[in-house]
Amino acid sequence: MKHNSTNPKTNDTDYMTTTDFALHYGYSPITISRWCNSGRIPAIKVGHQWRIPKNAIDALRDGTAADKGAES
Repeated sequence: MKHNSTNPKTNDTDYMTTTDFALHYGYSPITISRWCNSGRIPAIKVGHQWRIPKNAIDALRDGTAADKGAES
């Protein structure tokens, strides 16, 4: 019997931290945290940290989030 100990909904390979997301896409980590808190970026909170799906950049491209320089 094969046992998979990772939950596919919270698999670390599918999610990024706010710092990782910020560095990868050129935003401030504080801005990313604020966007997560306000709901502009879909994210889940794990303890005191946000986890952002790697496909959340689509929310930024679709205009869900403010322009890049607006809140950083």
